[in-house]
Amino acid sequence: MVAAAEIRRNAERGFRAVSFTENPEGQGLPSIYSRHWDPFFEACQETGTVINLHVGSSGRITSPSTDSATDARVALFPVSGMVAMVDWIFARVPLRFPGLRIVLSEAGFSWVPAILERLVRAERQRAASEVWLPDDPTPASVARRNFWFTSIEDPSGFRSLDLVGDDKVMVEADFPHQDTTWPDTQNHLRAQLEGLDDRVVSNVCLSNAAEVYRWRPPSTEFLDTIGCTNLP
Repeated sequence: MVAAAEIRRNAERGFRAVSFTENPEGQGLPSIYSRHWDPFFEACQETGTVINLHVGSSGRITSPSTDSATDARVALFPVSGMVAMVDWIFARVPLRFPGLRIVLSEAGFSWVPAILERLVRAERQRAASEVWLPDDPTPASVARRNFWFTSIEDPSGFRSLDLVGDDKVMVEADFPHQDTTWPDTQNHLRAQLEGLDDRVVSNVCLSNAAEVYRWRPPSTEFLDTIGCTNLP
């Protein structure tokens, strides 16, 4: 497959991530439930290439009515993140390729505890499932193992990090889109992260991204020069 060859070629050039649609079927391509994309997923796992799922890139976002305003669709954008994670798990993509790192772009994470609860419920119903085999890991454990989340604005999420994991969240600004926090990103983050432990702040603002994308974070001395004194 051309995509798999490109992943390996770009990995040799130093690329560490690829953007991919959360639902290729929405673009008239084979769905993730088929094995069509397995060579691509295998190449990503083999090279450690992170798959960034930009929710909404399939062309399908939640629009309750044909007349729903754009504002309503923007407010419901995190629903696309919920749908994407659940669909990828039940498509067994991270079960066939347990080493994949999948990041949900622009989906937020305040919803994650609720979806984890639904996945725990799915585990209780395993006996009636047409998806889960007896020796499979639990759906919730797959979510925790293979998925990371990004946050533009999730004040309630940062109050429930113990349910998500402070090693699973990375902040973003979404510049230059309309709903970006720029140029007030620092103020937005300061308000959301106020009261959190310095280690947690460092994780979500720096260390998690460095670990997921395998890049060396800047030195403490450099951070001090640009005013990031709250990072350990």
